[in-house]
Amino acid sequence: MASVGIRRRVSRRTGLVTYQVWWLLDDGSQGAETVASKDQARALAAQKRLQITRDTWHGRRRGRLPFSTWADLWWADWSADPHRSPHTLVMAESRLRNHVRPVFVDRPIDRIGPAEIRRWQTQLAAATGHATVQQCRSLLLRIFQYAVDEGALDANPVRKVAVPKRRAD
Repeated sequence: MASVGIRRRVSRRTGLVTYQVWWLLDDGSQGAETVASKDQARALAAQKRLQITRDTWHGRRRGRLPFSTWADLWWADWSADPHRSPHTLVMAESRLRNHVRPVFVDRPIDRIGPAEIRRWQTQLAAATGHATVQQCRSLLLRIFQYAVDEGALDANPVRKVAVPKRRAD
């Protein structure tokens, strides 16, 4: 059974009192959030209990879905736009299929970090042209942003990776 609780915390160094709201869900996922006052802690705990009761709490569970699932969800929304040209759709699908999905396919999206994205980007730059790298990076950025917008991730890891520069000939 899922549970939610409040802990009073006192800093040994400063003596500052804060309150930590913690939760443990039936699927084994857990989390905590620290707030400044007891009233805020009570309100947050009540909100978490209500979300759990209504089964609207998704928390980090959605971040455990594989990258391919998020890519499918994003593609279904993005490709449905009637203003996209057929050429744009074909090229995006080709880049997604050939350069993005094979690398990240079954990894949980919350386990893909900036270091892995940086390695992928470097390997892709060695194998393809600058334009392809930029376009594939754009697709990856959009998929991760979709996951952020849906609440599965706190931040988009692609934004933490520097944009590749064009090679000087």
